[in-house]
Amino acid sequence: MIITILAAALATSAASPAAAHQATITQADQALQATYDVKWDVAAQDATPKFGLRQAPAVCRWQANVYLHRDVSGTQGQHQLTQPVHVFEPAGGTEIGRCDDVRGRIEAQLSRKASSIQSQAAQIAHKDVLTLNGGSSNAKPLPIS
Repeated sequence: MIITILAAALATSAASPAAAHQATITQADQALQATYDVKWDVAAQDATPKFGLRQAPAVCRWQANVYLHRDVSGTQGQHQLTQPVHVFEPAGGTEIGRCDDVRGRIEAQLSRKASSIQSQAAQIAHKDVLTLNGGSSNAKPLPIS
């Protein structure tokens, strides 16, 4: 059985998706608002290894794929474009126990990874804004909660 850990469960932890960066981009004399968000795609699967005729304790194999997305909208709020800007190195592991029972341990590992990802995401987003604006930046960093 495959279990997807919902974003709602992550929203209560430090690994919650939060805006990493926000800036105004000027393209063809039009000001566009760009918001960069870190997206988490976490999946877990229960497994029971077997060694010959003996069964081992249940284990939970999990993997988290993390992406930095850019969402661009016009000044009147019309949606322009959403696309991934960067893919971070996936996190994953194996925990002894059923996935429902070890969710807290998985979230703790994601929380530890979240702080380093948020700082990297802000740097990547800032470089992306510089590229899109032709080298000038009017970026406004958002506080990361």
